[in-house]
Amino acid sequence: MNDYMKWKNKGHEFDDVYVNIKEKKNLYLFGAGRGGRAVYDMLTDWLKGEFNLIAFVDNDNDKIGTRYCGLPVISYEQIAINKDAAVIVTIVGAKVFSDLANQLQSIGLKANISYFHYSEFLAVYFAYKKDKLFIHDISFLPSTVCNLRCECCLNFTPYIKKFETRDWKQLVADVDLFFKTVDYVELFHVSGGEPLLYPKIADILRYIFDNYHNRIHSLETVTNGTIIPSKEFLQVLHDYPITITVDDYRKALPDKCDLFEKVIDKLSSAGGKGKIHIQTYDSWIDLAPFKTDHSTWNEEMLENHFDSCHALVQEFRNGKLYLCNYDAYASIAGIVSDLPDNDVFDFRNYSKDKLRELMEFRLGYSEKGYAELCRHCAGLFSINKNKVMPGK
Repeated sequence: MNDYMKWKNKGHEFDDVYVNIKEKKNLYLFGAGRGGRAVYDMLTDWLKGEFNLIAFVDNDNDKIGTRYCGLPVISYEQIAINKDAAVIVTIVGAKVFSDLANQLQSIGLKANISYFHYSEFLAVYFAYKKDKLFIHDISFLPSTVCNLRCECCLNFTPYIKKFETRDWKQLVADVDLFFKTVDYVELFHVSGGEPLLYPKIADILRYIFDNYHNRIHSLETVTNGTIIPSKEFLQVLHDYPITITVDDYRKALPDKCDLFEKVIDKLSSAGGKGKIHIQTYDSWIDLAPFKTDHSTWNEEMLENHFDSCHALVQEFRNGKLYLCNYDAYASIAGIVSDLPDNDVFDFRNYSKDKLRELMEFRLGYSEKGYAELCRHCAGLFSINKNKVMPGK
């Protein structure tokens, strides 16, 4: 029976992993790109002097032999591992991680002994060594309002009967509760809905940064590229090192091409400290909640499904951290009703003695070993065969 993500020893699931981690002093970072830079920054900013960073590892021949963040870039065959050294895989995505793991195993490295995924490595190190809580990312929704009705929206927007714009005091209370509990977060992602339709998007980004920027590696938001940003938002983008990702849906929305260009021009005009990232997609997926029926699956099959999918992002809303982002969205859309208590971790009941338990929950552990939506979900990219046009 595969029960990897099902709690067996709550609060102690990573005891053996930490025994291996605490031996490590020299680290290779696999991935000389955006993810690698993020891990490099976190290690040098939040854990300054605690590890010796040897080199970046990459499969891109154009990068091998160059330098990145001041470190040499080498191929995986050049890794030299001893007892106090390890490879930290910095790339997100279950399929990519699996492929890189196979490469590392081909040169004799072993999972959670001589190579680790950065999210587990940092979470476990902070919890066991520092008695602090690190999580790699969080999704935070001020509003579910959106102007598009993408057929296969991962937020299930077409099924939402009534959009919600959350009260300002409620949002601030959630942010404060989150950082009362969490010491460090790699990515704090203000999402939606369409964030640029939220009237106080500039205010909430400013509040988060002003109060908690030293505990956030990257504060980001997103837009579908069809909403002209307000002057207030442009000012925040100018004043703060915030990243906004612009999803490029022009193939599916040819009538929005001119508007998309105007949005990019407006965002670019902000100048200053903010960053703009244009995201294009070759294809998208349909979670197919009304076409997928796993009602006859037993517990083991549902656990295996969740383990294979292992959703990367979790939502924080009304004081609760949801096991799966899409589980949370499905509950808002009415696809899944009455989520069981063990699909969430309630921060309002948190105490310091639950730190490792919460760390494990964020890494995918739960009482059941799967989310309620698994009964109706085709899964994420690597296991989902329902390919569709992005933004259709």
